[in-house]
Amino acid sequence: TCALPISCVAEHGSLAPLEERLQSLIEDEAGNVAPRRAAAATLLGHARWRLGALESAQEAFEAALEADPSALQARVGHARLLDALGEVEAAQAAYDLALDGVTDAALELELRIARALLAMDAKGAEGQDALRTFAETLRAEDRNRAAVVLSLLDRPADALGLFEPREEPKLRARDLLRVAGWQLRADQPEEAASSAWESSLVATLGRERRQALALCIEGHIAAGSLDAMLERFAGLEQPSVEHQEAWNEVLRQTARFDEAIARLEAAAGEDIEPEVRLELLEMYREAGRRDAMLAAYAELVRTEPTRVLWRSGLTRVLLEEGDRDGALAAWEGFEEAAEPGDLLEGARALARVGLSEQIGRAHV
Repeated sequence: TCALPISCVAEHGSLAPLEERLQSLIEDEAGNVAPRRAAAATLLGHARWRLGALESAQEAFEAALEADPSALQARVGHARLLDALGEVEAAQAAYDLALDGVTDAALELELRIARALLAMDAKGAEGQDALRTFAETLRAEDRNRAAVVLSLLDRPADALGLFEPREEPKLRARDLLRVAGWQLRADQPEEAASSAWESSLVATLGRERRQALALCIEGHIAAGSLDAMLERFAGLEQPSVEHQEAWNEVLRQTARFDEAIARLEAAAGEDIEPEVRLELLEMYREAGRRDAMLAAYAELVRTEPTRVLWRSGLTRVLLEEGDRDGALAAWEGFEEAAEPGDLLEGARALARVGLSEQIGRAHV
């Protein structure tokens, strides 16, 4: 029903050829049985609606129902069009008529939700709970669909009362993320933090873990309980990279630089991802412990001489302090230890910090 009018307009420049053909089918009472004429009129109604001719679309749907009052697609199309036109009472009656002939469960749910939304508009304050009340009678999957609709109507508390996160880990992570967002909107920050934290634990993708942890931090900030989030991190046996990154962020936000540094100094090399370790090194400077930071960099360069990350990090720090000679000295011994791939990575790192003219001198 959507492609046909577009194809007609694209080929002929107007809807006229399609309208003429459908109109001839509608008017041929002798050659076409009622259901066939109703189907043609219904298609005409959708075609006109598709192109924005709502009043003439309504006439087509009415013609369909006149030809065959039991035509379900005509009933449904007519109800939806009246809804779109804002004719609340007429649309309610049309939805009731359509529901009387529906046998498909998914369509029935869709129509009942639309009917409940109309009741919310029609009855004012008295009807505001119409959708929630109706949804309470549904199975979990359909309640969840109704909850999403309520959230879009800026009723997050009602949505939370209906929504039930699914059990399968991948789906549960996304559902809990959605719940956390609603809880924040409903001024339930502690609950939002808990939902987001659980989402971060069951998520299978790093992107989803980051989203969940960002919401968890937001919830704890709103509740004034970032210390409680640090306790969550401390209870993890094997924190993911995303949890380590978020842990560092919370330590930074709470100005616990010494605690962050203690994490770095106490952890074995394999316990913290290199990128996370680099971030922790930055906290030395934020804690006013520049000498310790430089010593930590030097030790990392000594133990992993071919890892460009340490040398480039140290180079950036020294350049920010105006120590160009020291930044270049950070690359001493790199050429002797590096493989060809490391040499290329090192050249790129020097170029990124504006030392591309030194690449040849450093033999990188």
